[in-house]
Amino acid sequence: MNSVRLELLELLGVTYLTDALLGACARLRKQEAYRIYETDCLYGIASALGLKIHRRYAELIQHSEPEEDRTGKEIAIERLEHFGIKVVE
Repeated sequence: MNSVRLELLELLGVTYLTDALLGACARLRKQEAYRIYETDCLYGIASALGLKIHRRYAELIQHSEPEEDRTGKEIAIERLEHFGIKVVE
């Protein structure tokens, strides 16, 4: 089965593969832009109704988690203390 796929890919060529990948990336960007548009519309409606929303969907997907600046040892000590394990150095 895999040999058939490889032969087909060789027949189609690199141009077909790159066009397919670029098309898939363009579709993903278009879908993401539409999701952001939809959620911004809902954000506007919610704001008009008096609801307080602190973050937009676009902010959530772009800045999902802050970068960690602690060392591995500091993180390990904090996690162990969270579970009640005392670290002795």
